[in-house]
Amino acid sequence: MMPRGSHLALIALTILVVACSTSPTRPPASNEPGTPALTAPDRELVIIFRGEPRTLAAKEIAPVSGFTLVSARRLFNAGLALVDAQEVPRPYLAESLPELNTASWELLPDGGMETRYRLRAGLTWHDGAPLTADDFVFGFKVYSAPSSNQAGLPPINQIEAVQAPDERTVVIRWRALYAGAAGIDANGFQPLPRHILEPLYTDDADVFARQPFWTTDYLGAGPYRLQSWQPGAFLEATAFADHALGKPRVSRVKALFVEDPNAALTTMLAGDAHAAIGDAVGYQRGLILRQRWAASGGGTVLTLPSIWRQIDLQQRPDYVRPRALLDLRVRRALAYALDRQELNETIFQDGVILTDTMFSRDIGSFAALDAAATKYAYDPVRAEQLMGEAGFRRGPGGTFADATGSVGFELRSNGDAESITEMEGIAGLWRRAGFEVEELPVPPAQARTGEARGAFPTAYVGGRFVGESELSSFTTSQISTPENRWVGRNRSGWSTDAYDRLFDEFSRTLDRTQRTQQIATMVRMLTDQLPTISLYFSPSTSAFVADLVGPAVAAPGSDVTWNVHEWSWR
Repeated sequence: MMPRGSHLALIALTILVVACSTSPTRPPASNEPGTPALTAPDRELVIIFRGEPRTLAAKEIAPVSGFTLVSARRLFNAGLALVDAQEVPRPYLAESLPELNTASWELLPDGGMETRYRLRAGLTWHDGAPLTADDFVFGFKVYSAPSSNQAGLPPINQIEAVQAPDERTVVIRWRALYAGAAGIDANGFQPLPRHILEPLYTDDADVFARQPFWTTDYLGAGPYRLQSWQPGAFLEATAFADHALGKPRVSRVKALFVEDPNAALTTMLAGDAHAAIGDAVGYQRGLILRQRWAASGGGTVLTLPSIWRQIDLQQRPDYVRPRALLDLRVRRALAYALDRQELNETIFQDGVILTDTMFSRDIGSFAALDAAATKYAYDPVRAEQLMGEAGFRRGPGGTFADATGSVGFELRSNGDAESITEMEGIAGLWRRAGFEVEELPVPPAQARTGEARGAFPTAYVGGRFVGESELSSFTTSQISTPENRWVGRNRSGWSTDAYDRLFDEFSRTLDRTQRTQQIATMVRMLTDQLPTISLYFSPSTSAFVADLVGPAVAAPGSDVTWNVHEWSWR
């Protein structure tokens, strides 16, 4: 760990952008003396991603092993809308986006609604075949099939039907009001190439998902077309000339799969890659890279607190151990026993933003949502009082026990180095407060499975994305179970009818003021009942060499590759 004095505590801002001079790092080998210089568009862009994607599709139809890499998938996919750096949807495959109370967005007498999209003229897939409205109809058929892991998730579960009145018109019929209908990007609902997949289709998602199409033979409509995929190593892609928003300015991309942040840092420092995206280098190594580049004029580091770190607490009687965790007083005691500022200082060198909710300070409604949250400022005395009320006293060894003996807790986290350090810090604080804690790092391959993240006995430290999208993760329908192949996002298994009803109402509310009030009520429920303990927004670090123009991040939920088609070389 780096000494506290060696860093610059600038990540207390929502976004830290450290820009150095424009002196380039070592160029690719093809630009070495004695070889012809490449023109800027022909220079290959080498990007490091943190591991290998499990599919290149924006939406996967069945859980398989591997990483979910949104930024990598952006290279190959296109949707009706494209969400920009301010998290504002822009037209993409559609000429324009629906507007409420117009012919493009109509509320229906039965409580549902209909949105209509006119596709751009001349759209094609990467193989040159026409991309038509029928591809959206087919995409909905695939993703709404009962065996698909998307069938129960929004927005798919909110859609009643998708129709194609003609080749360029997509009509979506919604079961009820749905506020996010206008700006659906490829991560929400993507078309699928019917001319390729329909002959291969089976409604058994597990079988269908193992077709080579989803990986090494993938074909989409995004800015880049897959050329080759070397499993476990890299993939290569070329610019798609008929891309809906124009041919990308960088003609060739190579994506390296690097799980080890140390290796990613070494590759960047050696000049063998031009970008490291999706926290490939990690926060601590990002600080090192920033310092080295500050001296050499090597590039830019973007650090965004976009991941909400929290501790899921098991609430399912069939899995929970000890059962004391079902007692709200015990969960609150665990929350009061955490000195989050100490974690911030000792692990992140003041680089995280403490939070009581999943909502960033950037949003306009933050004050109202923050006021609604139940707060658990560090208070070990209150923690001991609550444990006493629950029937536990400190024994001779200083740990909490009841009449039957000490009560032990198991704390799990992913098995990467930074997650283990975080877990050790949390466990240390709980032990100091009187809890008996066993630490269990989960190996990376196992951590990628839904069962590992849902069937834990006590507590699991993890991360979620920031904002409204995570509210659905606490509904009953999202509880991960063997029956749904552990794909649900409600990992703690917490469930209340009141929250389910409120979220359902929220999903159908279009008025922004009402939606804020509903969110505030859900925040109050979650922080009061504590299915999860909120920690902080952890920094996600991306790095780019100085001669690469275009990457920028502005909002916590934005994707750094949203405008990859506009990136260029100086």
